[in-house]
Parts: sequence; structure tokens; C-alpha cells
Amino acid sequence: MIKCRVLGPVELTVNGKAPHRDLLHKKNLALLLYLARSPAQSCGREQLMALLWPDRDEKTARHSLREAIRVIKRHAGEDAITTESDQVRLVERAVQLDTDELEDLRAQGSWQAAARLVRGEFLEGFSVLGAVDFDHWLAGERMAWGHASLRIRVAAANELMHAGEITKAVEMASNALRSEPDADAAVQVVMSSMALAGDRAGALARRGSQTRPPGQSRLPAVARGLLRCAGPAEAAGGPRSNRPSPRAAHRCMRGLPFPLFRAFRLRTVARGEARSLLRRYRKWKTTT
Repeated sequence: MIKCRVLGPVELTVNGKAPHRDLLHKKNLALLLYLARSPAQSCGREQLMALLWPDRDEKTARHSLREAIRVIKRHAGEDAITTESDQVRLVERAVQLDTDELEDLRAQGSWQAAARLVRGEFLEGFSVLGAVDFDHWLAGERMAWGHASLRIRVAAANELMHAGEITKAVEMASNALRSEPDADAAVQVVMSSMALAGDRAGALARRGSQTRPPGQSRLPAVARGLLRCAGPAEAAGGPRSNRPSPRAAHRCMRGLPFPLFRAFRLRTVARGEARSLLRRYRKWKTTT
């Protein structure tokens, strides 16, 4: 069995041992993880070829996909991955992700155990050069798991605070704030814990550090950057030049929550639509 920790820098073991370096080749690993996170752990060949080898012709991309599948089979077992018709599928329990364990713990309400699984953002530091669609998928996963991790850490901090473990509660909520500095729920836990510990001055200082001047946007700087990256292009005129650079807009999108990320289309969003998305973000933020 392959076990993979993806909530932070990727860590892989095969039957309890360190994997061979060819399994850690970026596109082999990307294929394995994409299948593991896909519905029914299955995906079409054409989609996988376009996802990971977009710059190659069909014959070469098909060969590269076969080689990647062969590497996975060699280390995970011949039965770990099947190819039927045009589908590539991982068999059940061939790959175990820490995200699956986190979901189980969250369903059980085991907040502290779930929070201990979170070591950083999803596949921290991982990317595949030239695979733009894979990077878009990766950005969506990072946003989704980032928000899930935040909620879990806040719930764990509340649990620790009510149990009287104030120092641990402050540490847990502070970890949540490091991943999302504008997380009001985490700020409230830190302030409450400090006040219970008798550090009212520290609690008030924390509140002061989070206070925004009247009228200041609550949007992350990267989200506000959507307007900047759309602006200069719009000035040039014409429908195509009205679009932000996909690379620039993708960087800005990292600050948007997953629901808006899914609604966003890099190659079609212009300045006016970016404003609309940011207005929706404000409304979403005030209700969470």
C-alpha cells in the first residue's frame, strides 16, 4: 500500500518503506495523487494526457502516460491500477491519503487529532512545470483544504480552551492565523484564551492588531490584485486584451475561497467581472 501525506510537503511510503526515486518523479506522483483525489479514483486517458502532457502530441503523450502507469504498478503492485477501455482507475485502498483520515476524524468530531494532521497547505511546494491545468486543479485543492484546515484548527482550539488548556488553545489558534491572518474565528479564540489566562492586555492588543480602518477592504491583497492585473490590459482595448494574463490572474486567485475559484475562468474574466467576484467575496466573508 502507498501512504501519502499531502497536507504539507508531500511524504510518501510504500509498504512502510521509502519509495524509489522514479515514483517521486513529479509527473508520476502527480498522476498518482490526481487519481487518488478523483471521483471513484478514476479518470479518462485523454483527460490525463491533456492534464500532464499538454505540450506533447497524442502519440508521445499516450506513451508517457503508459510509462507513468507502469512505474506506479511496479511499486504499488500490478493490481493497484487498472486500465479498462479509456479509463485509468486506482483500486480501492491502493493509496491512502492523510486527507481521507482527516475527513474521518472530522466526521467523528476528533478535532485535535484532525488538527495534528495539518502540517501546511495541500502539496506544499509541489508543482508540475508546463502543466497549467494541473496547477489550476492544485490551486483549487489548496483553497478547499486550506479552509477546511482552518475550521478544524479553530474547532480544536475551542475544545482546548473549554478544557482549560489555554496555552495549547492559543498555540492552535495562532497556527490557524498564520495560514489565514484575517480569520476572525481564530482571532476570537486567541483573545478569549488570553483573557482567561489573565492576559487582558495581550487580548486587547490582539484585537487592536486586527482592527481595520473604516472602509478598508477585508479582501486579501492577492484578491484585490485581480483588479490590477485586469486593468492595464483593458486600457489597450479589444476583447482579447481585456483579459488578465492567465499567470497573473492565477496568482491573484490564491486569495479567493473555493466557491469563487470554481466560478472563475482565467481566460474569460475581465475587469468588470473581477469586481463582481470581489463583491461576492465580501458578502461570502461576512457570512462565514
